[in-house]
Amino acid sequence: MRLVKQLVAAGAGLVVALALGALPAAVAAAPAAAPQQVTITATEYAFDAPVQVDAGPVAVTYQNNGKASHNLKVWQLKEGKTLDDVKAARTADALFALVAAAYGGMSMTQPGASQHAVLDLPAGQLVLLSATRSTADGVPDFFKGLLRPITVVARPGGGAVDLPQADVAISLKDSGIGVPVGLGAGAHTVKVTNDGAQLHQAIILKLRPGKTAADFATAFKANQTGSVVDPAGANGGTGDLSPGQHEWITATFAPGDYVAFDDAGTSSFRDVPFPFTVSPAQVAQVVPSRMPGTGGGAASEAAPATLLLLAVLLLALGALRVVQRRAMGRGGLPD
Repeated sequence: MRLVKQLVAAGAGLVVALALGALPAAVAAAPAAAPQQVTITATEYAFDAPVQVDAGPVAVTYQNNGKASHNLKVWQLKEGKTLDDVKAARTADALFALVAAAYGGMSMTQPGASQHAVLDLPAGQLVLLSATRSTADGVPDFFKGLLRPITVVARPGGGAVDLPQADVAISLKDSGIGVPVGLGAGAHTVKVTNDGAQLHQAIILKLRPGKTAADFATAFKANQTGSVVDPAGANGGTGDLSPGQHEWITATFAPGDYVAFDDAGTSSFRDVPFPFTVSPAQVAQVVPSRMPGTGGGAASEAAPATLLLLAVLLLALGALRVVQRRAMGRGGLPD
């Protein structure tokens, strides 16, 4: 009987161990939280923005309520550098020399317009700034007041955050921009990733009918892009992204010809347009770039593992009952 008791005790231990092992699967099956929603508003010349946000994916709406165009950059400054150092920068080289890391933002946003993106922010002290320049005096926005700090703190409770499900991927490399191929008209979520070793950004503009990437390049150098860019198009893009960083942008693309270009101050192909076309109908899309193990995939992955654990538990209990019955039928087993 002692052996039977030992087997029963061991079986009970196995049941407890397996049950405890199932806990991580149960936790993984819990639904991921939605990204924090944040609105940042620009005017002449100030930001209306939260003082503090949670680390991780943050859904940002950038609203320009001013009378001039403004962009949004989210930077981490190098150690020892301050907002006064930013205000003192008068060239692109001097400005970007202050940057330790860049976490995206929004490209130039027209008066009365807005852009939407999801940024992936680390905990720490970051800064918000607009670097557009007035055509009247050439002074950058951040010198006039579109510059402020923002604190990013660890998200309370931790846990997974549901990432946007992108259906279009754009890769920024040191040799150029990997633009989408076979893109159909309609609403899309675009994941932009800096796969290079330099600072990069992606700006997407729709061209007027009959205009080409070469026309855009010529107009850009002459500061006359209004003659080639369709003002009603899905015109927007990211802020600066450090190597390895990413951002998700959402937009509705009308059929036509587009260009993507990089206006980051340190890019080796700055302002070189990369053309792509949006067809009238939905056609083959870029493979979704949803990150594995995040968001909605957790529950579906945990369910088979939980069922397997339950089956093992039932088999273990059944085997223990058979051993006990046989032992009792023979008057007990030797110790």
